[in-house]
Amino acid sequence: MKKNILLLSIALFVVNVLVAQKVKVKKEVVLIDKQESIKITKDKTNEDFYYALETLEGETVLLVNYETKKISETKSFTWLSMKQPNKDRINEIDFTAVSFSLNSKKLITEFLFKELDFFNEKGFNYDKIDAFFLEKRERESAAETQELEKQQLDLEANFLEVSPEVLGNMLIVSNTKIDPDTGERAIIGKVNRVSTKESGKVYTYTNLTGKVIAVVNEKLRRIEGNNTFYPLNMSFSSHSEGLVKDANTYLKKIYLLDEYFYYAFLTKQEIETVVEQIKENQKEEFETAKENSENLYKLPGYVIDSKGEKVEGEISIVFEKIDVKDPNQWGNVVDLDEANIGKLVSINYINAKGKNRTSSYRSKKKVKFCVDDNNIERCFVGVGSKGKGLELAAGAVSSLSFDTSQFYEVYKIIGDITIYKDVVDNLYLIKIPSEKKALQFNTSNSEKNIENLKKYIGACFKEEFVSLNYSDINDIVKLAEIYNSCSK
Repeated sequence: MKKNILLLSIALFVVNVLVAQKVKVKKEVVLIDKQESIKITKDKTNEDFYYALETLEGETVLLVNYETKKISETKSFTWLSMKQPNKDRINEIDFTAVSFSLNSKKLITEFLFKELDFFNEKGFNYDKIDAFFLEKRERESAAETQELEKQQLDLEANFLEVSPEVLGNMLIVSNTKIDPDTGERAIIGKVNRVSTKESGKVYTYTNLTGKVIAVVNEKLRRIEGNNTFYPLNMSFSSHSEGLVKDANTYLKKIYLLDEYFYYAFLTKQEIETVVEQIKENQKEEFETAKENSENLYKLPGYVIDSKGEKVEGEISIVFEKIDVKDPNQWGNVVDLDEANIGKLVSINYINAKGKNRTSSYRSKKKVKFCVDDNNIERCFVGVGSKGKGLELAAGAVSSLSFDTSQFYEVYKIIGDITIYKDVVDNLYLIKIPSEKKALQFNTSNSEKNIENLKKYIGACFKEEFVSLNYSDINDIVKLAEIYNSCSK
């Protein structure tokens, strides 16, 4: 198997090498694999467009601009604006460099060649260019750009509304928010200076909860926060007056670094209100995501391990990842990576000494568990499977193992055949006693299903199996009934 995977990798590499074509720009001429194709020049006739793409004979076919918009220190967008000569329509497309180069002509032509197929080694592909301009096209990132620009303006407005300032004692106060108890400006945070030989001078900005909002690092010359950073071009001052001045300069940069920081410099009561609302929203989103998934969370039931020992308690298993984080950081389910999805079940139980314990069981150990799901008993068994082909093999390779097992729901037992269901993909499997693994049906390839079924059940294969629909559970039940009469 490893040998086959290695050969496949080598083959794909060779194919990629063979089909890759090199783009070079020599003065104004674009060469593809050393063959002259088109020209790219700086347009001198149109003030709105900087580049002109021409035939080798000098006829202009396309006018192109490289556009960029910087939203903040950490976010910017780049795109190409293009038009055909003597036509009004201007179309846009988001730009991504397909290789590293400091030559803007190469970057543009390589993108148009590889991503849009506007030309090749023989010249312009006029059909592709005309199709691109058939209708008005706006870059996909335009709406996001507008939204982020609005957010940035809102942040600046919020900053002015709060009007924060760092005092000589390094407390951050608001010039607009007044403490109702003291009548003084509300304290909304603090700046701490930390100096070490390794890091040099460092400022940490914290809110009233003590949470570090951002770190200004002199040695690395950057502001860090919210899993991002941007470089600093200003110098630090060593005297106390300079420290306050620097801290105030950085304050706005930190505040505008990301919308997250809007929540950093609020009064204590405002922080509590915002945090409570965020938690409530997260909880609601998480509960909705849980309900819409096939995962099982803390359901009453029991596990029977490979030795036949039974443990009762609350059972949880992740069959599919959900994109909403649990706000309570519930810890009864082991934190799963892709390799463990559908393969690891956990149970929270009370042991013989009355202690609360959590145990986990893997599908490859042929474990069985059952849960009470709204007064319906559902049972699952760890079963190895075959028949799904490359998709199954890819999953095993990605997990750095060849474990093809996972927990499948027991749909029905008919004589010697057990029918299992993959609850996420809605696929079915059958298992006979003489085979260690179950056979999983592939709904996209009926011929492969028949081929696999012949190998799997041998002499009990019947011609009527050819006409069955292996995505229809009724047909799979019919197969099991026919096989069961044969096996007797």
